[in-house]
Amino acid sequence: MRIALNQAGSPRRQVWAGTVHDAPGVTDDELARANVLVSRRFEEPVAFEEMQAAEQAGASCLLTHRVHRVRTYLSADCRRMIGLYQAPDAESVRLALQAASIPVERVWAFRLFSA
Repeated sequence: MRIALNQAGSPRRQVWAGTVHDAPGVTDDELARANVLVSRRFEEPVAFEEMQAAEQAGASCLLTHRVHRVRTYLSADCRRMIGLYQAPDAESVRLALQAASIPVERVWAFRLFSA
């Protein structure tokens, strides 16, 4: 991957190994409807279970804003995390996570394209 990105002129530092954590019971259809990405960085390594517990503690905030986590990617060094959410828009996710006191680096909307 780094070789391909280097040849394309893309920053190689943005590639990292990690683990994938789907929300309990998530279906392929729900995953395909993900439309908001959240990135996080941590000064100290964080366990996935810690972030999962924080989301569960703030579940009412997510529910209020109609935000549903579908997948999380956690870097091997446990200092970076990407979350995929299904929500009305990026601002709903930003507000829900802020109300739940869940740290956020960036939030943006995306659309899935398939060939």
